Amino acid sequence: MRKIARRAAIGAASLALAVFLAACAPGSLDVVGQDSGRAFGEVLQALPAAEAGDQWFVSAPDGGARFFWNGESAALRADIQPFAAAGADISLLANAESGDIVITREFSPAGREKSEPLADYELLAAAAGDVVGYHTALDHYNLDLGGGNLFEWAKDFAVHGGTGEIQDKDIVFVLDPQPFIDAGADPAKVEGWLYSPVTVDADGGSVEVYKFLKPADLR
Repeated sequence: MRKIARRAAIGAASLALAVFLAACAPGSLDVVGQDSGRAFGEVLQALPAAEAGDQWFVSAPDGGARFFWNGESAALRADIQPFAAAGADISLLANAESGDIVITREFSPAGREKSEPLADYELLAAAAGDVVGYHTALDHYNLDLGGGNLFEWAKDFAVHGGTGEIQDKDIVFVLDPQPFIDAGADPAKVEGWLYSPVTVDADGGSVEVYKFLKPADLR
């Protein structure tokens, strides 16, 4: 109930995410990697993982995006239909596969046996190294899938550790919009995704770029 009241107060303004999505300078895996596992465990308590072959996955509440992982690799899958409906020519999207956009990144050699969802994330974090990031502005951890695509989750589901405000973005799916724009999509017409300016670190400074964002409040 506290989050419902908070969302009513902040409304659409809270969804205009002008946030840092570039990771801080690589730090200690003991700090970021291990604590990201604790926070990822919070995700799994609120959004239990399902199985898909040799991987685990969690879905956005609207079903439009899923994050997959095991101890070796991770992937983002997003329903392609909203992008097609916004004008994208699917034949021009290199990552189109079986009705989804699929972004996959391998982090370690194949051969590890599937264990449990959190244990497999911890193996992945250890293998992934500094692509597990922390974003101060949102008080989030994330896993960088490459090409400007990420999966993010809150460090603390209750409150933003920096501002003291209630945390209303427990997970965020992040897609680079440029391939969809190049394929003909009108980014403002993609249903279920926010097309929002985001501040990222670049060349010792910061620049503003646009991203497709699908945030969700899980509690």
